[in-house]
Amino acid sequence: MQLYASTFPAGFKDVIPMAMKPLLKDAKIVHIDETVVLYETGVKEKTICDLPCFSNTFLVFDYDLALNNHSIGALAQRLIKTPFARIIEKRLEKKPTTFRFMAWSEGTPQAIEKQDLTTLETNLGKKNVLIKNRTNPQIEIALHARRGGWGFAGLRLTRPSWEDKLKKKKIATGLSDQIAYLIAAIAAPQETDVVLDPCAGNGTIPSTLAIHFPAKTVIATDLNEQAVHSMKVLHRKIGKRLVIDRMDALTMTEVPDGSIDMIVTDPPWGLMQEIDGDIALFYQTLLSTFGRVLKSHGTLVLLSAQKDIIEQYIHAHPDDWVLHNKWNILVNGKKAGVYKLQTK
Repeated sequence: MQLYASTFPAGFKDVIPMAMKPLLKDAKIVHIDETVVLYETGVKEKTICDLPCFSNTFLVFDYDLALNNHSIGALAQRLIKTPFARIIEKRLEKKPTTFRFMAWSEGTPQAIEKQDLTTLETNLGKKNVLIKNRTNPQIEIALHARRGGWGFAGLRLTRPSWEDKLKKKKIATGLSDQIAYLIAAIAAPQETDVVLDPCAGNGTIPSTLAIHFPAKTVIATDLNEQAVHSMKVLHRKIGKRLVIDRMDALTMTEVPDGSIDMIVTDPPWGLMQEIDGDIALFYQTLLSTFGRVLKSHGTLVLLSAQKDIIEQYIHAHPDDWVLHNKWNILVNGKKAGVYKLQTK
């Protein structure tokens, strides 16, 4: 069993154990906070790095669940006493590699005390194949002091931190793969389910459902012709389980009443995307249509920043909807909610 720490989107703390279970059947969670889970598993490292629910993963050399005052110094001292240098050298198989140490306190970069940093760099730099490079290294050893008085030190296994900004620029107007996966995990479709995303956009949610979950059929639709074309190009390799078409989510005239087992969707929020008319009326019409096409006891998992409008609608229609759960999350820095509802 090896120890790892992985980061995930804020707001999904209670979803992560459920999402991990089918992916890492032997995993034992040691500790979890709002955005990091510390766990043991015997699953191969490459598999762990590719897990769809995590953003970044670290091979943990040491951790402290009783870290005083968010002390980076205490983590550095603990790391110095571990055989981290020997472990890294063994992994590299004598290939010349550049490295750096980074420290974070509650997600904010922090300086490592000069003496501690010198000791760490000297210990690692004793190996001829390891060369210090604080600007653009090939590997990164990170010290993380977390809120709640705990911390860990480990080797970053996923993309280097300086590539994060480039990644964020690419997804600034879209939904991250991790959030899409966790929303799909909340929905938890079964093998016999027909699942619909009527506001599919670029297809992140329906493609995630079709690739990772056992739904019978996943239908992805959008009113925008360009979006539909892009989905067909981007997701053409998924196969027949993903059906892509053009449709108006507000009417869904092509869909018979009570024919859909589950809707999992991220409709327009009315913030960045323009919506014709009143945003409250848009959501009222949308939810009414969802209720029409869903089967009795059908499931709706909905992501939106329009929380007040959604909750007012649910409260006004107690005979139509049951709210099972709600998760307050952040999407690209914006407050949003994930709702799991069921039709009566």
